[in-house]
Amino acid sequence: MMLPRLRSAREDDLEGLVALAHRAGAGVTSLPPDPAYIAERLHRSLEAFAHVPPRPGGEEYLFVVDDEEGLVATSAVVARVGGFDPFYTYEIRAERVTHRPLGVDRTIDVLHLKRDHKGPTELCGLVVDPVRRGKGLGRLASLGRLLFIGAHPERFAERTIAEIRGFQDDDGRSPFWEAVGHVFLSPSVFAEADTLTGLGEKDFIADLMPSHPIYLDLLSTEVRDVIGRPHRDAVGALHLLEGQGFVRAHEVDIFDAGPILECATSEIKTVRTVRRARVGRLAARPAGGPCMVAVAGPPFRAMCCVAEMADGTLAIDPAVAERLDVELGTEILIVDRGDG
Repeated sequence: MMLPRLRSAREDDLEGLVALAHRAGAGVTSLPPDPAYIAERLHRSLEAFAHVPPRPGGEEYLFVVDDEEGLVATSAVVARVGGFDPFYTYEIRAERVTHRPLGVDRTIDVLHLKRDHKGPTELCGLVVDPVRRGKGLGRLASLGRLLFIGAHPERFAERTIAEIRGFQDDDGRSPFWEAVGHVFLSPSVFAEADTLTGLGEKDFIADLMPSHPIYLDLLSTEVRDVIGRPHRDAVGALHLLEGQGFVRAHEVDIFDAGPILECATSEIKTVRTVRRARVGRLAARPAGGPCMVAVAGPPFRAMCCVAEMADGTLAIDPAVAERLDVELGTEILIVDRGDG
C-alpha cells in the first residue's frame, strides 16, 4: 500500500489531473477537464516553484496528492490575487439610514462589487476524488500547502484568504445566482461564468455584473439566507480552515455568495507552529502523536503520519521516509496535527 503524499505538481501530472477533473464532475469549476488549461496551470506552477520572486506576485503553486491509485486530490496557492487580472468579490457593508422626523434609524446590509488589484494570498483549487472523500485526503491537500507557506513565507502576502463554494440545492441551483447573476447574464451560464473566472477571463465581470450597490432587503428571504452559506460538500473545508485561525471576511463570492475566509498569514496555525528537525531514527511504530511532516524541497512533499520528537531529532516510520525520500540527517518540517 502506497501512503498518500502531497507534493508539488510535475509536468507529467497532466493526464492524472485531467482524469481527476473528469471524476470530480461539472460542479467543480476550479478544475475544468480542459487539457490545455491544466497544462498552462502546470507550466505556471513549475515556473513559480523554480524561482524566488523579489515580492509576492501572481505566482500559482499547484500541489497534488498521490497514492497507489494515482492522483486523488489537488490544491493550489496563489501568492497574490489581483495584479493584471483584478480579483472580484462582493463586500458586505452595513449602512445606516436615518430620518428623525419619521423616527427612522436602522442599518441595512448592502453588497458592493469590489475590485482588488493588489490582493492577498489565496488558497484555492481544492479538489478531492469524490469516491475518496472522508479518508483524510482533503485534510492533507488543504493543510499540506500551509506547510509550504510556513517554509517559504517570503513568497506570500501578509494576509491569506480562501473562497468557499457557495450553497446550491439538490438540483444544483444557486438561489443567489438566480436572483442576481442571471439578471445581468443568462440563467444557464452559471458554471460557465464561474469557470471563465478560473481561466482568468474576467472582462465580462466589469462589462456585465452590477456596479451599483445591491440592498439585501430587496432580495427574498430565500436568497438572503444563502449569502455566506457554504455548499454541503464544502462544510468540512470551511471548518478545517476555521481550525487554522481563519475567520469570515465581510465579503462573498460574486456568483454563488459563498463565504470568504481570511487570516493574517503569519497567524495561520500551521504557519505559526511549524518546527524544523532532522530525521534521527527510523521506527516502525513511533511513540509520538499525529502530525504532518514535510520536506521544503525542491520538490516539496508532505504527509500525515505519526512521529516522535526527542532531543531535537525525529523518529518516523520507514514507509514514510521512503515516500518522502529522506534519510537520517535530512531536515524535516513538522507540525502537530491537533484539531486543525
